[in-house]
Amino acid sequence: MAVAALVATATLLGGHARSERKRWPATSAFVFLPNPETARLLVVGYNELGADLAWAGTTTYAGAAMADKSDSRQLGTLLELTNALDPYFHTPFRWGAYSLSAFAEPRPDEKQSGTWASIRVLKRALETFPNDWEFAWMLGLRYYLGTKSDDPAKERAYRELGVSWIEKAIHMPHSRSDLRTLAVSLRTRLGQLDVARELLYELIPLTTDPYTRQQLEDK
Repeated sequence: MAVAALVATATLLGGHARSERKRWPATSAFVFLPNPETARLLVVGYNELGADLAWAGTTTYAGAAMADKSDSRQLGTLLELTNALDPYFHTPFRWGAYSLSAFAEPRPDEKQSGTWASIRVLKRALETFPNDWEFAWMLGLRYYLGTKSDDPAKERAYRELGVSWIEKAIHMPHSRSDLRTLAVSLRTRLGQLDVARELLYELIPLTTDPYTRQQLEDK
């Protein structure tokens, strides 16, 4: 009897809670955000603490946007605020570079806002971490694979810029050896056979991994 009463009460409360929850404002609703300069003044020197709070707000906002499939247009602004408060906080840069392309919604003046938002994050990241090969590699991929234009010349310029960033990543500490064959393949796809050949001649003597060296020699 007691168990039945508890079940009935729990069911009633659960229904009431669901009804109330529908009236709550969306977690990802528009909120006022200070610009980075104002935010630095507001935290009165506690920049890292401010960045931690902004980062917590960023991930909460993103989670709510994913769960509710709701507005996520402020995600890039939240992330920029986090980056500005603590530019040496590595994790938000990496997370943002991967996530913004999935979360950011198209805007009337920017059809590919996700890609471009990710590019902006990566550029900020490379200002602080100029020798981080992963950021350079990701920026190259964003330009090569994610950008499009109605102007063929502009689109080709994006592709070439993408490959150039991947080539920069090759020469950064601890970069992956397979980036070398990737860069050669992309140059070849662009029809830049002479550039690809020169890149091969440059990379083969620098390659110590036997498998990768053999791949380059075969090419």
